Amino acid sequence: MADLTLDISEPQILLNFPGDANGLTEHHRILLSRLGPGRWVAASPDYDLEILDLNNRRHTVLGRRSRFPDHLADVVYAFDPVPRGDLENLKRQAKTMSIVLGDGDLEEVQAMSWVYAHPNSDRLGQVVETALLDDAVILGSKGLIEVDGTTEWIEEISHSEVSTYPEKAKGSLGDVRNIGNHKDHLGKRFISFADAFPLMNQETFADWGFQGPRACAEFLSSVREGGNDLTTYHLQWARNSGVAPKTSIVYEHKNLVEILRLGICRDQLNPVNLMSFELLVRRIVQLEIAVSRSPQSPEFSGLELLMEAPVTESGSASTRVLDGWLTEQLKTKAQIQKQARLYREEMGRGSRDKGSPAGGDGPGGKAKKKGKGSKGAGAATTCAGET
Repeated sequence: MADLTLDISEPQILLNFPGDANGLTEHHRILLSRLGPGRWVAASPDYDLEILDLNNRRHTVLGRRSRFPDHLADVVYAFDPVPRGDLENLKRQAKTMSIVLGDGDLEEVQAMSWVYAHPNSDRLGQVVETALLDDAVILGSKGLIEVDGTTEWIEEISHSEVSTYPEKAKGSLGDVRNIGNHKDHLGKRFISFADAFPLMNQETFADWGFQGPRACAEFLSSVREGGNDLTTYHLQWARNSGVAPKTSIVYEHKNLVEILRLGICRDQLNPVNLMSFELLVRRIVQLEIAVSRSPQSPEFSGLELLMEAPVTESGSASTRVLDGWLTEQLKTKAQIQKQARLYREEMGRGSRDKGSPAGGDGPGGKAKKKGKGSKGAGAATTCAGET
């Protein structure tokens, strides 16, 4: 016998069977479809469906994932854990039975299928294998499932809608600039950074406005791999970087990280596909690199590569791809400036050589050769010096 009742949303009861041959006088039932006051289609531990009239049967209502009543625990015939796929099949059969036995007109019973539901998923619209549903986290007709190390959204839909579902999903939910609409147990819009990160798929845009590698996804990945979330990231950086705690750069860094956190966790945006957040993250990276160069007097004139760890010993996130690109741009700019300086120096030297009278063929040279007295030589030397 199971120690606890099932962890399912459907009602569960114990039904009294006083004449059971094995002495198990309390039988576990799942109530699947309501027929009327006190009348249900229910499933037994053997997966049989039956009609129960609880108005004239002794029964005990059970809680979800809770202990069986102590005075009945030894005489319970209970369910083993029910795979989600089996439970969904029982629910469909119970619905059909309730339609047959009900007083209303017959209605078509649709076959249902679980499909991958995230608009950016490569599996969008594909039917989920029944074996995978056993490990799914399901609430109503929606859920989450892990496939090959990737978290996927799934949804239960009518089987007749499977062929058109991808087009419908992309049309209504396909904005790659957001990660959905998630709420906590209080009904407030919220998703944690750890839960939001797997939903951030970076897309390629022909009109992306920044040059070089994109920083946002790499930055967020470094924060996550470093064991942080966005709530504590700024505090760790401010503590470990060596920067003076009450300087303007610390307040700016705190505000920028908080904007990033609110954008993800509360507004539920996908920052890796937003140019505004790309600019914001680049500013964060710029501040961190400036501090790593000189904590007490941040230096913005140049950049240096950060350490290879996701979060460096100074507390800042590692963005090696972006850092490498910026370094190459600085090298190119320095080389151009160097060549321009050499060109100016060379042109200046040529102008002086061309206009100077102090050369060997100039008048000063001849005067120096002809001069015999000290006065003549002095005059010649003075003339050359003035020129």
